[in-house]
Amino acid sequence: MLKSEKSKNVERLFLRPNVQRVTISSKDKPFDLSLDTKPKHNLEIVEPKTFGAGTSLEAQAFIRTLLLAHLIARHLPQQIDTNFPVWSSEIFEGLYAHYGYPPPRITKIDPQISPGKIEGNGYFPEIENASASSGGADSAFRITDIIARGQGVVAIHIQNLNKSPHAEAEASELQALSWGIPYRKVRLRNSSGNSGYATMTTRDLLIGGLCAVAATPYRAKRVLIEGPMIKNPKACDYSEFEGAWVLFNRSLKNAGLEVQVFAPDQGEIETIGQLLDIERRTNLKIIPLIQNCFSGVYELKNNRGSWESKARMLSEASPPQWCGSCYKCRRVSLGRIFFKDPRLANVPDEEKKFFVRDTFRWLDQYPNGARLASGSFIAHLRLLANSLGIAWGCKF
Repeated sequence: MLKSEKSKNVERLFLRPNVQRVTISSKDKPFDLSLDTKPKHNLEIVEPKTFGAGTSLEAQAFIRTLLLAHLIARHLPQQIDTNFPVWSSEIFEGLYAHYGYPPPRITKIDPQISPGKIEGNGYFPEIENASASSGGADSAFRITDIIARGQGVVAIHIQNLNKSPHAEAEASELQALSWGIPYRKVRLRNSSGNSGYATMTTRDLLIGGLCAVAATPYRAKRVLIEGPMIKNPKACDYSEFEGAWVLFNRSLKNAGLEVQVFAPDQGEIETIGQLLDIERRTNLKIIPLIQNCFSGVYELKNNRGSWESKARMLSEASPPQWCGSCYKCRRVSLGRIFFKDPRLANVPDEEKKFFVRDTFRWLDQYPNGARLASGSFIAHLRLLANSLGIAWGCKF
């Protein structure tokens, strides 16, 4: 979904939980933080063991600050006690101001620790670009668009930040292998309690920081993540706010990292058309490798079976890892039909009409799914309905 389109229709309401003071402690490991609430919450970088190698102490302290921000984002407490020095309090000043609160008081507790610098780097080829890689359609476009322009790119997957399934890590790695590009995985142990859409308070900032450090051994200058960055602070969460990224990129530079993070404004259905165009112009296989489904592994079989019984040829021409019924799957199916994916050449119009009518039903029957539908999705569904001679059949 496009953040900008979604945010236009969402009234931002942030209710501060009744947690006034929290303690964040770190062990001997440089990227292992615990929030001492009940239940206790934890956030740790567990893989690779050499994460941060070759960067400055300031850069490693900046990552701890981002981990800390992600741990407290659900509470925004008035006071934060830590047993380690907090680098760049600007992050907290901007975060709190975004939601209308004064900055927190950050105090030191004893005994203080000073995690040592992670040394060592090894040889890596110099590659100018890096991109966060989720295994989905949007990151697939960012990466293959760079490849199609003849430039190098490193794919970086952040596992377990938002309870993403193992299948997404496998899909992102398979994509990188298929496209012949370097792949890095940063795996978290995450019991932060920061999940669902509320994670957007700080999620993208943490993704940007982790990718920036993971890309450092390649001397990358640009890191791309999901976009766009939104200008109106009232229309978005903090990690979606353009002003937060100005501060963020300045902090990267101050930490000695010669890389900047960007979030390009991609289309929704248009992106699927662009992926098909890249496939036509290159020898890259893209659509079949997308891990594109909201359904859990345990739900996939039943959802997929229902889809197969009603649109057999469309289902057969679609990857088996898609359920066909959730918003992500419908988005890609809509784009493939609208932009005439050659793999769908033998799919009869009756099945395409079924897809359109069933999507009308889905939009009306499932309001949570409908809220995900972007303006691009609705506009292209209307155009496809018109081209198939179907009258518009839902309230949108």
